[in-house]
Amino acid sequence: MVALSARQRRRVLVADLISTAVFPLAITGSTAVVPDVTIAAAMTALGLG
Repeated sequence: MVALSARQRRRVLVADLISTAVFPLAITGSTAVVPDVTIAAAMTALGLG
């Protein structure tokens, strides 16, 4: 197992949050935007919110 820095862990978390939100949209062909909740969570994870 590889040890990740706090910054790397945040990047992984944000990537996971965004992919979790966008993947279902890609499957359905939806043109909806990424939900505000996901954007807020990503910003919080990056220390921006």
